[in-house]
Amino acid sequence: MKKAALGMLCVVALAGCGSKENDMEVACKDLLEISSVNPRKVQINTISMLHAELKKEEAIKELEFYYKEPLGSTQLTYINLLYGDLDKPPKQYFISIDYTDEGELLPKRGKAVCRYYVDSEPMLIGASLNRGVHISSRSAIMDFLILEGRPKNMDTTGKIEK
Repeated sequence: MKKAALGMLCVVALAGCGSKENDMEVACKDLLEISSVNPRKVQINTISMLHAELKKEEAIKELEFYYKEPLGSTQLTYINLLYGDLDKPPKQYFISIDYTDEGELLPKRGKAVCRYYVDSEPMLIGASLNRGVHISSRSAIMDFLILEGRPKNMDTTGKIEK
């Protein structure tokens, strides 16, 4: 019995607990497939990730670009709290996927990139996908996710769900 429990614990540990980084990679891969003519013909060659803490001014600029308007007082208070008392500056993640799309007349190799803003939960703030699909504002992301479909682990606003 102990061996079975230990074996199950090892399987769970190896499988991971659904880290934010893994969730962002899965969502980006799903977005790439959604933007493809034939998702079953998309082969993933490599997936890589970069991330960096945002300076306060960068975080404000990113959010204003995403929302297409200046941040309100509540949002600015939250940003100040993240950089002040909480000392948990937001991060920006870039997921890059090198892929081959064999779903069209001739196979095509390309790159897809998804950008996430992370303060507590990851939020998609931009993507460059297959067939020239570029989304980079809240309304464009919501339109894409509602009209084209969304990854299983993402809500219609682009936030990664647990």
